Amino acid sequence: NYSSQGAVYGAQVRGGIAASEVVLSTEPVIFPYIEQSDMLLSLSQEAFDYYLAGAKRGSIIIIDSGLITVDDNVREKFKVYEKPFTRLSIKNFKTHTLANMIAFGFVAHFLKEFISERSALEAIERSVSKKFQKLDKEAFRLGLSLH
Repeated sequence: NYSSQGAVYGAQVRGGIAASEVVLSTEPVIFPYIEQSDMLLSLSQEAFDYYLAGAKRGSIIIIDSGLITVDDNVREKFKVYEKPFTRLSIKNFKTHTLANMIAFGFVAHFLKEFISERSALEAIERSVSKKFQKLDKEAFRLGLSLH
């Protein structure tokens, strides 16, 4: 399998839109940018409103149900999954900061062809400071369990 990743930041990185575009393929990635996405994960209304236009009809759309409102028109065009990532983070970990890791666990379920639970947990070990690894792994597993 092959992949490419790029970060996209708005003019004001802190508090503005931040995004990561990931291309996953069973063949070599020739063009490492997304023209139309097969999946969109959004944790803010602003980012959702901005990036929805780049999603293909029928794409998987995953949103934080406590932060984003979706109209019926969107539900007709896409496969929408609404999960309370931020609320679950606050309830289970007493902080909102693990909402993204819970969302990552939820997303990983759809990408089993590319991301195993084991490889995701190993990536957390490599990229998260030891102080926070246990919580991040718990949050990731919580996201997996939402299916």
